[in-house]
Amino acid sequence: MEEIYFPAFKHSVQDAKALSLMISYNSYDGTPCTASDWLLNKKLKDEWGFEGFVISDAGAIGGANVLHFTTKDYAESTKEAVEGGLDVIFQTSYSHFPLFFEAFEKGMISEKAIDEAVRRVLRAKFNLVLFENPYVDPTLANELNNNKEHRQHAKKAAQESIARLKNKNEILPFGKKIKKLAVIGNDAAEGRLGGYSGPGNNIVSILDGIKNKLGNNTEISFTPGVGRESNEYKVIPGKNLFNLDNGIKNAGLLGKYYSNPKFSGDPTFTKIDKQINFRWTLFSPDPDKLDYDWYSVSWEGKIVGPKNGIVKIGIEGNDGYRLFIDNEMIIDNWTQKSYRTELAEYNFVEGKEYDIKVQFYTTAGNTYCKLVWDYDVENNWEEQINEAVTNVKNSDAAIIVAGIEEGEFRDRAFLSLPGHQEELINSISKIGKPTIVVLVGGSAITMNNWINNIDGIIDVWYPG
Repeated sequence: MEEIYFPAFKHSVQDAKALSLMISYNSYDGTPCTASDWLLNKKLKDEWGFEGFVISDAGAIGGANVLHFTTKDYAESTKEAVEGGLDVIFQTSYSHFPLFFEAFEKGMISEKAIDEAVRRVLRAKFNLVLFENPYVDPTLANELNNNKEHRQHAKKAAQESIARLKNKNEILPFGKKIKKLAVIGNDAAEGRLGGYSGPGNNIVSILDGIKNKLGNNTEISFTPGVGRESNEYKVIPGKNLFNLDNGIKNAGLLGKYYSNPKFSGDPTFTKIDKQINFRWTLFSPDPDKLDYDWYSVSWEGKIVGPKNGIVKIGIEGNDGYRLFIDNEMIIDNWTQKSYRTELAEYNFVEGKEYDIKVQFYTTAGNTYCKLVWDYDVENNWEEQINEAVTNVKNSDAAIIVAGIEEGEFRDRAFLSLPGHQEELINSISKIGKPTIVVLVGGSAITMNNWINNIDGIIDVWYPG
């Protein structure tokens, strides 16, 4: 922790004078970080001298009792968090405050801890003059936004974050013999800024930077390649799903929603869902009737065969799910796993009606559930790879810019490059031209399927 993880935060606190820090969801040494006296009080506030306030990530305090299981209820989670050094509880809705207010009403939290949290929040507001002027000064904002000094700092930060991971036979930097350079990958042209970033101002992409650096001395040929994600399946449309009510066809499937993860008792409510295409993150299908992290759903009805022959059909989601067609279970993923897609082949007859049932449950919230198939999906990734290969064959060297998808509620089940980027890299590596892979992303990427096939690797994170 001291050698690898702390230095960047310590620098932000002691040198940059950061005014607030957000604490992550995870635990350390058996204690949720949002309630860690050692991390927040002893390390951050006492040892580092942090004078600002500490805020939780959204919903993290309740995570102590519904995810970490280190407390019995929200009141105890609140007590441990505030006494552990947390100053602000962050939720997605003001209506959630009764969950945490109980600990204050019952006197469970020490008065000293409450005073300390209030003092830190008020001091930040006083220092920012928010009581006298709670609004942003538009003139000052325009002066600060996109000014030259800030752009120079951003460029310096991007340059100093770049890591060279492989440089076979000192292939980098490219010499003057390279007269034609192939640049492959959408990430080269996008100029990605990372998660929680604004749209940016005058973004300089990797492709722009290469062109600006090489000028007219080198011919640069760009090909988009395969992109970060492959569209190998899609949500089954409502026209292929229906249910029967007294012999009358109704579009969609009948969903039975239970207030427990085991389909016990009568459904809490039922409704017709035109498609199964849901993303319930911090909320449930009906917040007034179901807890966001403790329910199950059973969808039943009919599915119409889209064609004669094999179709891959399945579920994209997390937590537990099953898929039945004509009472045959073809997908069985009843143990909780991270976000993934499970597909199975099924031999359909065009126009034939089949019984279909989807079962789903969650005990952790942040829910995804989609009923998908590969019918009528345009999939041209092989053609895109061939276009990139042709470009490289006509060039002296290649730079492949590859990346990963990240964002809110985007946990990765696999650490490899998503989509068909690995196939792209390996196809180009077979040509025999000097090839460099540039990685764009903020997290780990496995390279075992291609690292030995290319000459160089550079990790640029999100350079902006």
